[in-house]
Amino acid sequence: MQKAVLGRTGLEVTRLGFGAMEIRGPRIWSGRSVTDDEAERILNAVLDAGINFIDTAYDYGLSEEYIGRFISHRRSEYFLARSTSRNPGVRQGSLDWHFLNAAAYFEVHRDWCVRQLPDSVLRFGKRP
Repeated sequence: MQKAVLGRTGLEVTRLGFGAMEIRGPRIWSGRSVTDDEAERILNAVLDAGINFIDTAYDYGLSEEYIGRFISHRRSEYFLARSTSRNPGVRQGSLDWHFLNAAAYFEVHRDWCVRQLPDSVLRFGKRP
């Protein structure tokens, strides 16, 4: 598996990564459902194939929990990229949505990014 240095970090990651949105669990956003057993097999197959770069996010359903449950014991084998998401406080189509413009709705604020981290750490199976 080809690797490259990730920016200025010095970390050598595989050029092919795994986007964990594919193991989000029950069907959301018109995606396909993934059972716990399927998620475990997929994650272990990713690592068995030599892929060492996994991307996940708060918005990716159960992916963080699955990573914590099924491959945390293999933690030395992969790098985890944790994307951030927009603040879910205002849902598209809600009355509040109509008073916001699209740019404000999709804006990502530092405080929201930081507030997400403790919950993500817990889902990965660690204590903050």
